[in-house]
Amino acid sequence: MVEKIGNEPIGDDELPLMEHLSELRRRLVIIIIPIIIVIAIIFPFSNQALAHIFTDLFPDQQFLFVYSPIEWINLRFLFCLLCALAVTIPLLLYEAYAFIAPGLYPHEKRFIIKILLPSLLLYLLGVILAYYLVLPAILSAIVPYGEELAETALSAKRVFSLIIYTAMCFGLIFQVPLVVILAVKLEITNYQSLRAKRGVIYIAAVAIALFINIDPTGISQILIAVILVVLFELSLLITRLIWR
Repeated sequence: MVEKIGNEPIGDDELPLMEHLSELRRRLVIIIIPIIIVIAIIFPFSNQALAHIFTDLFPDQQFLFVYSPIEWINLRFLFCLLCALAVTIPLLLYEAYAFIAPGLYPHEKRFIIKILLPSLLLYLLGVILAYYLVLPAILSAIVPYGEELAETALSAKRVFSLIIYTAMCFGLIFQVPLVVILAVKLEITNYQSLRAKRGVIYIAAVAIALFINIDPTGISQILIAVILVVLFELSLLITRLIWR
């Protein structure tokens, strides 16, 4: 390939479609094989890991139920797949970047590299908050509800789906500071404009919290709205310090 100078993409030569598809297939194989290996390694320990998670969230030894013969096996495979994706995420991101890099300008490459690590760290922080604060609060409010009239029979699959959904929501919510800072840096908006529209953004935060609707108790909605407001204010502070 011929390298291009200046701000043009390096190695951005026209390639036949089959070559692009062949490279994509090769990179997918590089990603899929480690995922399968990690799943095979984790699967024998998935029972203990799931038991530990459910024990953390239900300290009162709440029994969970499965409603089909293969539900628990499916749950174990899903857990192993998520663990494998978490372990191999550096490889996945590298292969995705390597595939699109030839068509990117140098400043676009630098931009992606700069935001990647902060984005992952913020996502991880959101997941940790969801697991240790939000989920226990939600489950402690839902499980005792109606106990005087009926015995609660929680589905293991639905509880695990709630865990994943909540963790993903809070991981994405914690991207707010990065989005705000990038918007200011790219001159889409500025500190003064964001500060002037603070009231509108607060209303939008409440609307987003109501739309996500993790649980019927309102606990998650309140927490989401509060966290969005706090993250927005933190973003304002950071942008003020950087571009004052």
